[in-house]
Amino acid sequence: MNDIIGKKFNRLTVLSFHHKEQSYYNNGKKNGFRYFYLCKCDCGNVCVVRKNELINYKIISCGCYRKERAYETNFKKDKITDSRLYNIWSKLKSRCLNMSFKFYKNYGGRGIKVCDEWLNNPQSFYDWAIANGYNSNLTIDRIDFNGNYEPSNCRWVDMKTQSNNRRNNHIITLNGVSHTLSEWSSLTGIEQSTIRARLKRGWSEEKALNPIKLTNQYC
Repeated sequence: MNDIIGKKFNRLTVLSFHHKEQSYYNNGKKNGFRYFYLCKCDCGNVCVVRKNELINYKIISCGCYRKERAYETNFKKDKITDSRLYNIWSKLKSRCLNMSFKFYKNYGGRGIKVCDEWLNNPQSFYDWAIANGYNSNLTIDRIDFNGNYEPSNCRWVDMKTQSNNRRNNHIITLNGVSHTLSEWSSLTGIEQSTIRARLKRGWSEEKALNPIKLTNQYC
């Protein structure tokens, strides 16, 4: 009876046995029992699902998948950027909720979440995106890369800006001024590979970034 506890079926992870119910044939005769399990969905909701419906993938989520598909259909019907916004919303959820997602450790694994306002409501995400400068050439970026996906911490930026905000960027501070290696390269005209090689050889930041003159344009 407990052989599926801990296993995952599509979006549902089985937490524990919940209850059993008597099953009957159409003629009223008893037909064994139906077993139900408490499950946790990737979206964070919990639900009770019949075992047969789990293992045969008749039920694959708490109901969120069906809602998402309905939203996606509406997005396509309305020709909203060919569902690009829906795909962005779906992927940011996977980063934070799906433990099998390739980069989960950098998002959900670090405690980063999707706010309640967006979690199960792609329309809310869409409305925010349109009202905050979205276009098809931009990507979503968290202002504080240790913060959550929420309206106050997200913006639409080009790829260069997002690259400069990545968690693994090399930050170099010189005379109290901090920039990423990419930004210092743009400011000084020195190739990133050259700066990186100089630092690797043990050069000081000041020597690695020469020849430059620190002025207010670098601040």
